[in-house]
Amino acid sequence: MKIYNWRPFLDRWRADESAARGAAGEEPGAEAAGVAARELGFPPADEARVAALEERLEAALPPSFRSFLAASDGWRPLGTGIELLGTSDGVGWRAGAVPAALREAAAQDHAPEEQSPPTGARDRVLRLTAESDLSEVLLDPGDPGDVDGSGEWAAHLYRGGSGETPERYDSFLDLMQELFRTAQWHWSDRFGAAYVSETTRELDAETEDARLALLAGEDVDTWLPALSDAAEHGRPTARVLYAQVEALLDPDSSSSYAAAEWIAAVAPVPDDPLLVREFLPLAAWAAARHTEDAHGDVSSCRPTAAETAADEDGSPIQEQAAAVLRAVRERTYRYEAGGGRFGKAVETARERARWGDAEGAWDTLTAALPSWQAYGTEQVAPVGLLADPLLGPLITAERGRQILETPRPGHGGDARGDAVADVDTDARLDAGGGSPDGLDWLADEDPHHRFGYRFLCVEGVEPAELAERWGGGPLPVPYGASDLSRSRSTGGPRPVRLGRAGRGWSFAFDGAPRGDFASGLPGTASGAAVASRSVASVAGESGRVVSVWVERGRGTAEAGDVFYFSCSQGGEELYGGQEPYGFTWRAGGISQWGETPEALDPGVLFQGRNRTLEPDDECEALLAIGSVFGISLPRFALTRGRLAATVPAAWPLSPAQGGSHLEAVR
Repeated sequence: MKIYNWRPFLDRWRADESAARGAAGEEPGAEAAGVAARELGFPPADEARVAALEERLEAALPPSFRSFLAASDGWRPLGTGIELLGTSDGVGWRAGAVPAALREAAAQDHAPEEQSPPTGARDRVLRLTAESDLSEVLLDPGDPGDVDGSGEWAAHLYRGGSGETPERYDSFLDLMQELFRTAQWHWSDRFGAAYVSETTRELDAETEDARLALLAGEDVDTWLPALSDAAEHGRPTARVLYAQVEALLDPDSSSSYAAAEWIAAVAPVPDDPLLVREFLPLAAWAAARHTEDAHGDVSSCRPTAAETAADEDGSPIQEQAAAVLRAVRERTYRYEAGGGRFGKAVETARERARWGDAEGAWDTLTAALPSWQAYGTEQVAPVGLLADPLLGPLITAERGRQILETPRPGHGGDARGDAVADVDTDARLDAGGGSPDGLDWLADEDPHHRFGYRFLCVEGVEPAELAERWGGGPLPVPYGASDLSRSRSTGGPRPVRLGRAGRGWSFAFDGAPRGDFASGLPGTASGAAVASRSVASVAGESGRVVSVWVERGRGTAEAGDVFYFSCSQGGEELYGGQEPYGFTWRAGGISQWGETPEALDPGVLFQGRNRTLEPDDECEALLAIGSVFGISLPRFALTRGRLAATVPAAWPLSPAQGGSHLEAVR
């Protein structure tokens, strides 16, 4: 709500506090002395009193505080941790550690970088709090960066017992609005539905308008301010809706943790699908992101509020919350959307995402979004998707907005039909021989494979079959780049990720391989033939196996960077005279074996002669390999998503050790 002048605002605050007393069960006929003790405001300060204060302070008061005194000489913002604020005879200058902390925070968050820290007369602030529980309200008169053109002073709310950085506001008026929101939040939390006032009715009506607009797929930015305002005032439904919107609009941030945790705690009914399928997974996902470290470690994630709020004797809600959180942490959670078109689309999309077709998976979901239906009036989107280890990574900020701005059934969407949209993955893979990503994107700077990468592309074998032949089958959980980093940093197994590399091709990908390229690279036809026999177990009867291995900055000083490529053929045809071929570029030198196609001539592809692999050369080589074989690796799935994985016993065609060219990976 906006403040046009102090009197209506203070009157509203006084009326709402009276409604809170009613919600607490206080009788209207309470003793006069008790009512007087709870009175929030005071008589206004006349001009002479305000002028005397300015003379005592030797400073002109900022306009918003001066006009406040003219409306009420002090205020009791009950429910905020402050008992008495801003009386003309109670304010005074304060210097010391608190101002220093405020200045430091202001300099970091608000002042231009080139601005010098304030000194001298600026090392003091005006203290407005006379009675509080360690909290302070301070006005800062001296820093030019904290005084606007109208003469307002920056206001700071310093919660001395919290250990947090002081909260800064542009003026006393803005800080008072925040205290009003804090009081509303306190009363809503404490009294629940029993607390009803003019403010709650107004905010709840705005929340309902926003909810209907979101379900109709209207512009999110138009309605987000009203929803945010109601949530900041503590309105329960607004907090639930805003947590969903915030999570979808900023899925890479953990800022939605507190709100997402809270919405799980307000659904007290066990087995409620809204709780189990949507809110608990959202809370667990947000908690995992909140505590995730650089290696994706969520093992220290603390329980959600739904767990801790349950009875200690093991209530159904507590058990459900613990099970969901454990599944999200361990990447075994599966989002369920019920039956119908959207439920079937979720299952289809999950399988497409599992093998690298992120675009196909997303197209499948968006085609069915108009048929998605909420479980209740407190839901505006299928937010449980975020917790699914395969589908959640598909949701970027742009895609989250797309979900929110897609009309749902009864609001412009279409709930009819049971068929899942036919997204032709094979047709997309046929375009240019593979997905639009190609291979050359691997030459870009990427933190997940900045030291290098290696991959196999196998012809005539499905990814699941490749996992069976090579590693004993897919692992029970999918892996992303951060999951792999965590596994390796803790000494766990070294999985490789699997997927489709184009029509008729599968791939296995490993980022940042360990070891170096100082020796053991196949450089002759005989050496390559020995290595080729290791592919028979993963290739089809006549399927080709393309191997690429790139290492940057981790070889020996003599070896430098390395780019290795080979093509071999499995099955009987290998021994019918069809030789493997390939090349190794290392430290500006090239070794080559077999009959390499003209398009893959390393003498043409690699123009650089330094020990460092030139990005342009790497890019050209990858482009040529992708074009000759019609293969591609999915960039989104390998950098942002999660894929099926397996742990191979050895890496075929590895140039790591001796003449066997096999590297143990366990």
